Amino acid sequence: MNTKEKLLISAKKIFSEKGYHDTKVSDIVEDAGVAQGTFYIYFKSKEDIFKELIFSINEKIFKEIENCCNAEEDAENILKNIVNKIANCIYENKEIVSIFLFQMICLNEDFKKIYIQKMLKLKDYILQIVKKGINQKKFRYNNEEVIANIIIGSIRQNFLELILTDNKTKEEFGNLLEESLNIVLKGIK
Repeated sequence: MNTKEKLLISAKKIFSEKGYHDTKVSDIVEDAGVAQGTFYIYFKSKEDIFKELIFSINEKIFKEIENCCNAEEDAENILKNIVNKIANCIYENKEIVSIFLFQMICLNEDFKKIYIQKMLKLKDYILQIVKKGINQKKFRYNNEEVIANIIIGSIRQNFLELILTDNKTKEEFGNLLEESLNIVLKGIK
């Protein structure tokens, strides 16, 4: 593991424990076992390393989504696989995603832009799959934008509940998202 990876792992750990505002660069480097000057070789600031964490989570999610979209399956199975992959990734990174949603979007225009950009990208993928389902005659309701918004809204609402109550296991969270999607799919078939 290289130094940058050590710093990212430590940053994820410390941000998850202390939150964004209470985390200091000195906390991160101490946990990583590197000198403070070393931090600045790789990152300009605490904000910069936090952005890197967000980008890596997004990259993982969208790589999984692309793999699902490229599978030779019907639209319903692709949507189920995507929701499952999103559930796993969000749950594994729930503290960082929580900080991003509750602390950073409200305080920082860059983070707000990142959020909007990634949500629009997710919506584009969902729209493609819903259009595929309509073309395959799997879905009879043909307003793909409404369907995409309902699916994304369901993911967002279930995630917010997970973060605010912190009372679900990874399996329970995944099952809840899957059940929510199944209800949507029943309504559009």
